Amino acid sequence: MTICKMKRAKEIEERLLALGRMKSKLEDETKNVYMIASGQTLNDSVELSNDMRTVLLGMCIGEIAKLNREFEEL
Repeated sequence: MTICKMKRAKEIEERLLALGRMKSKLEDETKNVYMIASGQTLNDSVELSNDMRTVLLGMCIGEIAKLNREFEEL
């Protein structure tokens, strides 16, 4: 395995850990999930509806599958 591939594998591993944490939060229906917007003049949060949680969960699962395939190809 080349150094370039090893670096990419490490990036994928870190991203998979973050996505796993995100997935577990989205799956836990006992917790509220918020989207936070922040900037120089804006700090606000919006609670996500159940439909939006489902959409984000689907995107998260899809990204995990994509990264797992890429990792296996390395």
